[in-house]
Amino acid sequence: MLIGISVAASFWFSPSGTGEYQTSPDGKFTAHASNMSRGTFIGRLQYIELRVVESVTQREVWRVEFRHEVVTVPDYGDRSKQSFVDWAQDSSSVTISVGGKRQVTIPMQ
Repeated sequence: MLIGISVAASFWFSPSGTGEYQTSPDGKFTAHASNMSRGTFIGRLQYIELRVVESVTQREVWRVEFRHEVVTVPDYGDRSKQSFVDWAQDSSSVTISVGGKRQVTIPMQ
């Protein structure tokens, strides 16, 4: 029974989600935008996670979590819409939509 409780707790407290990723035109970085959820002692926490990692080493070079109301951010897992992650042609920056007309632009140099 203790094992069952441990497994259920790990499912509840572990983060899960879906999202989009795009590799930079020069192939050096990959930007990720994800809708995430994880359990707390008082309910579920909804947030978005924006990350940029080096493609070769998988080292995370930039990361932010943004807590939000459920309906105020894009559904990054919805593949029927336009891309939410947009790299500059020279890979100098990546712009990610975070809802409405708000965007986050991350310089890469």
